[in-house]
Amino acid sequence: MRSKPGLGSSFFVSFPIPGLAGTVRPKSGGVPENTILVLDPDGRAPLPDNLKKMGYKVATASSEGEALSILKEKEDIQLAIVDMATASENRQHTILSMHNQKQDLKILLANGREGDIRDLSAQKVIQGVLTNPHQLNTLRETVRNILRPENPPDA
Repeated sequence: MRSKPGLGSSFFVSFPIPGLAGTVRPKSGGVPENTILVLDPDGRAPLPDNLKKMGYKVATASSEGEALSILKEKEDIQLAIVDMATASENRQHTILSMHNQKQDLKILLANGREGDIRDLSAQKVIQGVLTNPHQLNTLRETVRNILRPENPPDA
């Protein structure tokens, strides 16, 4: 800040370096051990890139079949984020299939419709809903809260 009598004040603000904003730096020096599966049929969602910036390993799928195959292959997936915006498949069926295949999988909906959210919440297969547009801090906190060890999938 600079200030001179009769001339006013000037303020200078520094912003984070592009590409580093939102990057997770765990105290242990490592990266989070969780792998997150993102089911995005359009492949346009910024979620995978944002999650990678936060230090998570990310697997992406563009269909139910691909998501189920990835779940079968990768045992370290603890969270699936399912984009509900496109109706090319029955997303409720997809989510139930994922839940049945891996009972301890935590599921976060992105862009869910009210009826889907109500039905899946009643069946206790989802842990939250991420609405668009979402802020990076909202994504970070939501994922962190869902992946806490004391937050079981059916809580």
